[in-house]
Amino acid sequence: MILTSPRSCYPILKKDGYFISTNSPSVLPKMILAKVLPAGGRKVDFLIVYSTIEHLDILRGFIESGQLKPIMDNAFKLEDINAAYNRSKSGRARGKISILLE
Repeated sequence: MILTSPRSCYPILKKDGYFISTNSPSVLPKMILAKVLPAGGRKVDFLIVYSTIEHLDILRGFIESGQLKPIMDNAFKLEDINAAYNRSKSGRARGKISILLE
């Protein structure tokens, strides 16, 4: 399962959870559809965050205060970037995949 929309995240999203996208407004139609046609007993709210310094600083504040808990699947060393890519494309990742830069 590739988690690219609120609906695809229902299995791991808490009932009072939020789907936050840092991608682009391209996910907006999917997010509006999930709001209008919720499924699985989930109330859907959403927030689009642009990858600007200001918005990322706000997200960092939420994470540091414990108000936001990102779902992490795995962290890979830079030399294992092919494995990270394969994990991402497998459709089996349950959260974000990160690359560790040392």
